[in-house]
Parts: sequence; structure tokens; C-alpha cells
Amino acid sequence: MSGIIGWIRSCHRLNFLEFEQELVSKVFALGQLFVSLLLCRREEGIRESHQKPEGYKWQKPQDRQLGTFFGKVGYWRSYVYRTKGGGGYYPLDEALGLTGDGFSMLVHS
Repeated sequence: MSGIIGWIRSCHRLNFLEFEQELVSKVFALGQLFVSLLLCRREEGIRESHQKPEGYKWQKPQDRQLGTFFGKVGYWRSYVYRTKGGGGYYPLDEALGLTGDGFSMLVHS
């Protein structure tokens, strides 16, 4: 945040069009950081508190890209799978209402 404020203070030579054009990319980068932080915090919380069903195990977190309004965001999510008979789910995806196609609902709409 202080980086953007410092950048604004140094923009005395830009006209407003140039300022807005540069600001958009900075705001989108900030949005990606906020989304990444949310995904990380929620995954941590799920790993600490999620009650997996009987007969299921945790798999190591896997990396994934999520297409958001702010652009692609990389994150890690855990998979919970049935030890006998196959099948499983991603608790983070369920908790956040994420679909399997890798795009947020805002992008879909």
C-alpha cells in the first residue's frame, strides 16, 4: 500500500490519462494480492478445523490458478479423498463456492 502512495506522490509529471492508465494495473495487482491472501487464510483455517468424513484422508495441497476479476491468482488447496472406493472433494472450493472450471463467479457473470 505504501508503494502505491509513494508512486502517487511521484506522479507530478503525468497527465490524468497517464495516471489512470498506470493506476489500473496497480489496483488490479493489489486486488490479486488481496484475493491471494483470502485464499491462503481460508485454506489454513480449513486445514485446522475441517472435520473430514470417516474413511477420508487429506492429500498434500496442490497448486491451482483461479481466474478472477483482477486476473489469474495462484493458490494452494487441499484435497480430501476416500481411502476405499475413490472420490473426494476440495473443502476450500466448497466453502467458497468455487466451481471446477477455475473461474470465479464474478468472471462467469
